[in-house]
Amino acid sequence: LLMLLAGAVLIFTVGFAQGSGGVFHNATHDTRHAVTFPCH
Repeated sequence: LLMLLAGAVLIFTVGFAQGSGGVFHNATHDTRHAVTFPCH
């Protein structure tokens, strides 16, 4: 259960993190769309 929660938090954080100037967003943008994970 703890691993499931940790995984969900990680995916949610990376998926929707914008950061200053969108650095996190741009670094993972294509990968997210490749696995059909919406980011915007």
